[in-house]
Amino acid sequence: MRSLVRVTRIDRPEAMLIAPDQAYFLRENMKLRLLNARLALLSRQFDTAQSDLASVQSLIERYHDRSSRRTQLAQEMLRQVRARRGGGRQMSAGRAAGPAHRLDRSAAPRPFPR
Repeated sequence: MRSLVRVTRIDRPEAMLIAPDQAYFLRENMKLRLLNARLALLSRQFDTAQSDLASVQSLIERYHDRSSRRTQLAQEMLRQVRARRGGGRQMSAGRAAGPAHRLDRSAAPRPFPR
């Protein structure tokens, strides 16, 4: 009987309640946000890019397994892109678009399994 039941603590129950079709829309929303951030960088709208990257980062933190290596890599790439603006200096689209492009092309981390 013990092998049939597994009890774990869930810190964020909303992550476990995502249906497979909702997980698809979550990934697509993240892709659209990353594309919007890329376009904002190219048009030198740095505040818009920062807000889109922040929303992607919050989605990753809320709905993805933080212990997964893929999730950790995605978060690290987002931190690198968001840190490019530091020092009171405007970030150039060329420098910041590189990691954003890699993040968009990498396989998106998967939400928690049901």
